[in-house]
Amino acid sequence: MTQTAPIAHKIPLEPWEVGGELLDILSRGLYSDARDAMREYVQNGIDAGATNVTITTTGPVMTVRDDGSGMTWEALRKARRFGLSEKSPTEMVGYRGIGIYASFGMCESLIITTRASGMDELLQLQFDFGPMRRILEQDRAARKRSNIALADLLHQYTEFRREPYRGHPDDHFTLVRLEGVTPEYRAQLADASALHSYLLNTIPVAYPEHAYGPIVNRWLREYVGLNPIRIALRVADEPEFYVQPPVAESVHLPENLWIIDRDNQKLAFLWYCLSTAGERIPSLNGKDEGSGISGFLLKVKGFTLGNRLTSRPLWPLRGGSTLYHHYTGEVHVLDQAHVYPNASRDNLEPSPQRQVFFRHLQDTYTHLNAKADLARDIIKVTRQVQGTDLTVADLKAEQETPDTDQFELYRKSKNLLDGLEQTELELRRLVRGRGGVPPTAPQKEQLQSLIETVSHAKRKVSAVVQLSATRTSTTSAARPTKAPTQEPPPQDTLLSRAVDALTAMGNETPSAELASAVQGLETARRLHLLNRAVAVLDELRASGISLSDDAEAARKELRTLLGWSPLAPVSLREALLEEGVSMATDREEALIRAIDRGLVQALTGRGEQYESILRSIVDSLSQEEELR
Repeated sequence: MTQTAPIAHKIPLEPWEVGGELLDILSRGLYSDARDAMREYVQNGIDAGATNVTITTTGPVMTVRDDGSGMTWEALRKARRFGLSEKSPTEMVGYRGIGIYASFGMCESLIITTRASGMDELLQLQFDFGPMRRILEQDRAARKRSNIALADLLHQYTEFRREPYRGHPDDHFTLVRLEGVTPEYRAQLADASALHSYLLNTIPVAYPEHAYGPIVNRWLREYVGLNPIRIALRVADEPEFYVQPPVAESVHLPENLWIIDRDNQKLAFLWYCLSTAGERIPSLNGKDEGSGISGFLLKVKGFTLGNRLTSRPLWPLRGGSTLYHHYTGEVHVLDQAHVYPNASRDNLEPSPQRQVFFRHLQDTYTHLNAKADLARDIIKVTRQVQGTDLTVADLKAEQETPDTDQFELYRKSKNLLDGLEQTELELRRLVRGRGGVPPTAPQKEQLQSLIETVSHAKRKVSAVVQLSATRTSTTSAARPTKAPTQEPPPQDTLLSRAVDALTAMGNETPSAELASAVQGLETARRLHLLNRAVAVLDELRASGISLSDDAEAARKELRTLLGWSPLAPVSLREALLEEGVSMATDREEALIRAIDRGLVQALTGRGEQYESILRSIVDSLSQEEELR
């Protein structure tokens, strides 16, 4: 018996087979906020080439007027289409063909009035959204639904009009008017500050004509093909004002770069300004980082996707999470990347192309992280060098004073000389760059100047060290009544001071920890082990024991003699508290202490390597705290 193949049929879809509920589902699902509808109408104006947009919200009425090209009769007829658009995804953002229906669930009627240049008519399209919604609601409540077709709904409740135009023949504009905005949506349009922030995050608004604004506006026109618009906003009876992106203070002039793929194809244009202070750019008016000014905005066709934290996960974590906020800037995705905004406009649509683009953006962020790390370290070392001349001058003046304690002068000058040598080594490392990023020509010139300053200071301080050492020796030899003795070197004196200070603490408040620490210090003094002495004192502080003023002074001087920072935190807990990262529960506190103990054991003590790893951990935990 032969088996016949199934017969396939293609049956045309009739207009009545697409229900009106689709309009309600899509419009309410995508545009739950009245500001989303406002954004769509502004975007349509920008797609039409507008350079100025005026938004007015007064009670139940909102209007959006743009000076774009306007629409012809044919274009206005096509505007009523649902889910159909002739806009190219590679040239315009509003290409899905549903933006005009964004206000379906929030107003009684939508009236679009438009005119293209040279037309002798004024054109109008009115949607009666309120009656449409009520028809659908009645149908839902009915025992037997009539299944209202989308085509019938739009045909019955939309109306086209024409009337003569008596204005200037070169006028061109589109005016979108929402009437009867419902109370819940009206409230979303009543806050001028919230509207201002929303527009900045969603619309390509022109930067102000000061600071780096003119440079960025020019770059966006030349390299991205944008013409950032000016938006005037009036809410209720408040004065009209312009919406403008804020500009950061205390930043370098803007720089730019292209994000390219392996075939040298341009994927995005990125501009940035780096903090001049080597610190995070502060948030404006106490706002959170997402709506602040530090970090990068991800943009397509000038429209922002998400906020300034959207692309932050791509920033390298190791030792640099906070450096993301040393920048302010924007990443403008180009057509060649073949990536598009998702429906909610808070990120790019998932796709293989997006993965490729994000990988290249991550590489770019790694480069910028190294650049910021280098700039921060140059600022830090510059601060260390500042005031060196005054310190050297003070030592020289002290040297020329007859009753100066020569041993104390030797100790101070030798400590300064050791510190200068460490600073010079750091300067020479910075000349080689950070993470494969060499210093710029001005930075290199600055570093060379600092190296010369430090070298000059070293020569002067070295002379003080030698002369004070000679005078100390001569003074000792000129004492006939005493047996010839040799003054102990500064490190031995410091070790003795540390032992005496800790012993005094133990006498005042006896404890097993202090007794053990005194024994450890005695061993360190006997063996001349500065590192071990510092470890003993650091461990006491890390355990929560408050050192006396003498003991703390000895600890800092010992660290300085080793070339370590006297102000560095001695535990992970202390480092986190300095960064403002709180430990909310006893369990978290215990976990932090356990991690710290494991770190100290693995490194066999606290020191420079410990401090470096501590910084990396704190940066990572700081980021997690901020993202929560």
